[in-house]
Amino acid sequence: MREFVESWSREGEHWEEWLADILKLRERFAKLIGAGDNEVGVVPSASVGLVELASSLDLSRRKKVVVSDLNFPSNVLLWQRMREAGLLKKVVVLRGHNGIVPLEAWEPLEKELSAFVEAVATGGPMPVGPDDALAAIAIADALAESGRTGMPVRPVRI
Repeated sequence: MREFVESWSREGEHWEEWLADILKLRERFAKLIGAGDNEVGVVPSASVGLVELASSLDLSRRKKVVVSDLNFPSNVLLWQRMREAGLLKKVVVLRGHNGIVPLEAWEPLEKELSAFVEAVATGGPMPVGPDDALAAIAIADALAESGRTGMPVRPVRI
């Protein structure tokens, strides 16, 4: 990483040289998570990836998004702006305390989340379709928070 940043600051962008390293990193990460390298996207930041994901969602049936105030501010703002533009009916912002969103905050969403959580807990098939990518974002967010805090992520039955 240091070599990359130093090269970039000294010599500017060398996209052709970097692409091989980026593709190698994507392949290694895909192997780590048990995915094919064609199933992993490389983006400059989580915020950029979230914008790309959000802009590709079919929101004709799903009109509600749940985020927490622990998310990076631009990630919450994205959904709020989509609501203001009429693309979403509701954005629920759960409040965190001491770096976590208490389980009680999720209780009003139990019906919507229980089948998904059950599938995660049991390793069963996911009862969701492609338009439920937002649930995957919540898991990725939990994993990132786990990495930041060192606290493990454990499936919880609701």
